[in-house]
Amino acid sequence: YDEDVRKARLEQQYSDEGTAKKGELPYYEDMGFTDVIADECHIYKNNLLGGEHYQNVAYLPAAPTSKIALDMTMKMSFLRDANGGRGVYMLSATPVTNSPFEIFNMLSYVCPIEEFERYGIYTPDDFIRTFGDIMSVDKQMVSGEFKTRDGLIGFKQLDGLRTMFHKYVNMKSAEDFPDQIKLPPFEESNLDVELSAD
Repeated sequence: YDEDVRKARLEQQYSDEGTAKKGELPYYEDMGFTDVIADECHIYKNNLLGGEHYQNVAYLPAAPTSKIALDMTMKMSFLRDANGGRGVYMLSATPVTNSPFEIFNMLSYVCPIEEFERYGIYTPDDFIRTFGDIMSVDKQMVSGEFKTRDGLIGFKQLDGLRTMFHKYVNMKSAEDFPDQIKLPPFEESNLDVELSAD
């Protein structure tokens, strides 16, 4: 009963959230933007969280959502809807660093929902279920004991993931711009070191 009362109170409180405009400032949807180019877009990578089950999977980092990322998600969704799925351009040298959640989140800015739906993906959890290889693993706890739990051990259906990724991501390296970017010369070498028992 208490949970139903709390839910009803929240629904009442937020039922008109975002529908009434306050103040004199212009609103994003009234500005007529047709394109947005966001540099350093990796700061928006924590927009959608995984569900409860995938929050506890070993080797699957899940950062908390950030307000700036949620704000960007809503604005870019509006922009895509208003411009036939186009108009969002995001630039980053490090679009993905730690987690498959980041792949989903970054793609969600530029990829229409229909593209995800082709793979049966509606949530970050669906993305992990579709492309993440999860098996039982023995994870060492701080105490030193081992516990068996679900762990992300790699990816599956990589062809589908690559197809989706490369359809919306244009990756470039310094080698693609030899006239503009001069890389310093370097020499690569390997040094074998024997490990002692200490």
